[in-house]
Amino acid sequence: MPRRRYLCRLGLEAARALWLQRPEVDQVGPSETLPTPQTRDRVTAEAVFAARSVPHYHCSAMDGVALRAAATFGASEVRPVRLGVADYSVVDTGDPLPAGADAVVMIEDVQGEIGEVIELIEPASPWQHVRLAGEDLVATELVLPSGHRLRAADLAALLSCGVREVSVRRRPRVVVLPTGDELVDALAPSAEQERTGAIIESNSHMLAGLVEEWGGEAVRMPILPDTREAIRAALRIAVESAELVLLNAGSSAGREDFTPVILQEEGELLAHGVDIMPGKPMALAVVRGRPVLAVPGYPVSAWVVCEQFLRPALTRRLGLPEPQPEHLAAELARKTPSRTGTEEFLRVKTARVGGRWVAAPLARGASLLNSVVRADAVLRIPAQSEGVEAGAPVQLELLRPRAELEGTRLAIGSHDLLLDLIADFLRRRTPGRGLSSSWRASWRCSVGSATWPVHT
Repeated sequence: MPRRRYLCRLGLEAARALWLQRPEVDQVGPSETLPTPQTRDRVTAEAVFAARSVPHYHCSAMDGVALRAAATFGASEVRPVRLGVADYSVVDTGDPLPAGADAVVMIEDVQGEIGEVIELIEPASPWQHVRLAGEDLVATELVLPSGHRLRAADLAALLSCGVREVSVRRRPRVVVLPTGDELVDALAPSAEQERTGAIIESNSHMLAGLVEEWGGEAVRMPILPDTREAIRAALRIAVESAELVLLNAGSSAGREDFTPVILQEEGELLAHGVDIMPGKPMALAVVRGRPVLAVPGYPVSAWVVCEQFLRPALTRRLGLPEPQPEHLAAELARKTPSRTGTEEFLRVKTARVGGRWVAAPLARGASLLNSVVRADAVLRIPAQSEGVEAGAPVQLELLRPRAELEGTRLAIGSHDLLLDLIADFLRRRTPGRGLSSSWRASWRCSVGSATWPVHT
């Protein structure tokens, strides 16, 4: 049979622009109103204003006595001011300020027994140790703008100023459709998983996790067989209930990769084949007004594609700007060739070596999900580049906080399980410190003018 081709191949930037400019993708989703305590990590759909002032009365900021400040003027150690029970009121922190009082003296600054005549050896200033009404928030004041991701402190502030409900962006509903005759459910009996040719279906769990992590609501569907009829029927149902559909696998150009053709027949195929590695066999489409992202079956490819296309789509639905990764300048530990015409997303380990940041490439296979698990950062090698020389300066996109990497030491060599045990021991004994390893055979590593042997 004739070899199938990619139907609409594009470069990464062209594909992203085409995808993110589509009105089906570039739109803010609907809102819903929820009780304030249930809105942590949600995004405000509109500005939120204080329903009442905080505090809504003048109150004591200390335990002590409330009084008129003028009654204490002139007090000193040689000429203490004496006040009777009619001249002061005992208050605790948070108590309303009694009528006529305009100051609070802390209990430790009061001489004498409370309830009798007391002495003060220092004058009180007007409104000392008093929380004035509206000191924190004033009724009708803007508390939070729209497009704000709510934190725990935000919820407390809203509740304190009388806001019991908040209008937030509804979580975008994403339906995940895994496909493949060779796939076995990750929770199926062990005997079924261990049969020859069986592949445990874990991608949908990763995809659903990314959706939830990025603010969406994921719906995982059962595994679909590799037939046109099954994929087409599931797609038609999914676009009726989802705001975005993820079709996993079947997006390449093999004999049983039906997804691109189905997308073309059911809607508008925007792209099939994007010049990235890993992740090239992907597709973008709009079906019945719903964006559809066809994700490759190899897990690293799926992860890269979701980072580049799913994440910005979800942030736009939530009314948020696309998050930008933290960058780190480093030097590459070894020469790394790359294929021209394809932008590569290389996973790397990184740590300080001799005062400089060094990046050591991890395994490059699209099926090696452990390279994502172990990676500290991603090095993007441009499509026009043939690779990067050892010691060359590079810009990394961090996957972990820089502060976490500051306490990490880097070991480069062949795989030794003892290194992993040492790394775990260091993390348990000294949190924030650790050992990071990149597995290679025995070789010499060169960065700039520094060269050191690696023994295995």
